[in-house]
Amino acid sequence: MKKNKMADLFAVAQQAFDSRDYKRAFSSLNKFKRAKTEIKFEHVLLEAKVNLALKKFEKALLFKTAGEQLAVSAKQKVEWHNYVAEIYQARHQVEGVIYHLEQSLALDKSIANAVARHRLLTHYVQQEQYDKAREVGYKLLDWQGYFISAAFLLMDCVFATDDKTEGLKLAKSLTGHSDYLAEKEMIHIFNKLLKVKAIDEAQLFVEKEKKSKGVQYWHQIAQAIILVHQQQISRAITLFKEIKGAGSIYEMDFHRALRDFYFNARQESQFFALAGDFHDDYFNLVYLEEYVSLEEHDKLITYTVQPGIAPFLHCMADYNKLISYWLLGRLDDCVALLRTNKEFISISHQGHPKHLKIPHIFMVYIQALVRDRLRKKPEAQVPGHQVIYVIGESHALGLHDQIFRCGDSSYQGRVKFIKGIQMHHLAGEGDNKYKYYLRRHLGSIEDNASVLFTIGEIDCRIGKGLSLAAKKLRRPLDELIDQTVKGYIEYIKLSLQTKPIKKVYIQGIPAPNIEKYPWLDLAGHVRLIQKVNVLLKSQVLAQQWFFIDVYAATSDVSGWSHGKRHLDACHLKPSLYEDVTAWIASPQ
Repeated sequence: MKKNKMADLFAVAQQAFDSRDYKRAFSSLNKFKRAKTEIKFEHVLLEAKVNLALKKFEKALLFKTAGEQLAVSAKQKVEWHNYVAEIYQARHQVEGVIYHLEQSLALDKSIANAVARHRLLTHYVQQEQYDKAREVGYKLLDWQGYFISAAFLLMDCVFATDDKTEGLKLAKSLTGHSDYLAEKEMIHIFNKLLKVKAIDEAQLFVEKEKKSKGVQYWHQIAQAIILVHQQQISRAITLFKEIKGAGSIYEMDFHRALRDFYFNARQESQFFALAGDFHDDYFNLVYLEEYVSLEEHDKLITYTVQPGIAPFLHCMADYNKLISYWLLGRLDDCVALLRTNKEFISISHQGHPKHLKIPHIFMVYIQALVRDRLRKKPEAQVPGHQVIYVIGESHALGLHDQIFRCGDSSYQGRVKFIKGIQMHHLAGEGDNKYKYYLRRHLGSIEDNASVLFTIGEIDCRIGKGLSLAAKKLRRPLDELIDQTVKGYIEYIKLSLQTKPIKKVYIQGIPAPNIEKYPWLDLAGHVRLIQKVNVLLKSQVLAQQWFFIDVYAATSDVSGWSHGKRHLDACHLKPSLYEDVTAWIASPQ
């Protein structure tokens, strides 16, 4: 009788869960557990599902070991791995998701486990693990219901690995299913064709779309973009201005195409001169992406997004304004803007779509900097300190107005910010916007000043930067490190040949401070950072410059960060720079 009652309690819990009455399911499960009946796999699985539905993620993970132990059959093990992957997904821990989906697929490669295969393909592409993506993805093309989404993901994958032939084949197969594709998906295919310079294919694609669906607004914009890629700039601008439409975020694609053309042609000033020709928000927002690196802060902070524009464009404008307020020392305005975006900031960046991750990361980082600065006395224009110009990406921001001491020298930081700059941007052949901004910033600095470069941490992130490039290019990692570091230092050396500089400081790469998930190559990541620092230090000292060994300042005996000098997973606390004497390597 008691056994039947317990079975009924579990059935009630299952029924409540199926009807999305999660609190009732939770209550029934607790009554079921108090009876101290034998716990089976299905009991643990349901309890994990209920806790996940109630957003009790940590509690859901507590059942991880029990589930693994109770899962006896292969089917149960597959089901368990898939559900643990969902828990990690809810916690925005992508590495955990991938690990458990891989375990699931290793146990069941059939169509019955196609959902796990598709989820794994999606994460592989998002994490730029393209070889693995191709390995699991092509099977999905044979299964009805998965073809379109799998073909999209694989197209991104093969184009990213420069397999143009296969990418065009997938794009062509997708256009054969155009009746089932939304407008944004068609535009995605069009943009991919342009990215690999398949201009003729892009033109044919648009013409085919016009014939099958009639002329649409994005078809007209696409034609103008094609003219830009064909270097017919006057015709492109004329056509774009003639297009009659209600306004669309796809207009940003046209403006970005113009920007890329002028930057690649080293005619940056001509792009910025177009500000008087266009009077739409979308051009202004593309312009905004460059304002911060141009130090046109006054233009940026006075820019107002027009009512009715897409919400994500407000975020784009606000995070650029926030950087400018910080660099202008306007902390009250920083606080006000952070308060306006409180809800946006409160969500983990993993929970935002890809185009909002960078705005979110910057807002969270500057919020931490503002809080740190407000706890201290203001240091603006402290007498007796020389100015040191800090050129770099987000790591430079913490040094703005920060006191920087090194032995007998005492400086106050003035940041020359270049959004997203990496060592490989300067090491590679040809020109790009990062080299342009570096030259521009150096030209704005007075002669015989001191300069600090904080570039390189992004190149060294786990599973990205150098390690990912080595896999994609199929080159030895050590060879790529050598080329990148030496090319970076050589470009700075050439850039300084016509600029008298008193002292040059180069900052190394800090110890990693990310969570130590068991599925990550932690030892390999530490070795990469150590190798970069060793080579960077030798190259810097050979130029008679100064090397700031932030790795030594932040690492413990394992080579990992001890956490005392990190502000977050990547950035350092400004207080580290209050006296770096102990971590300076000086030329002989």
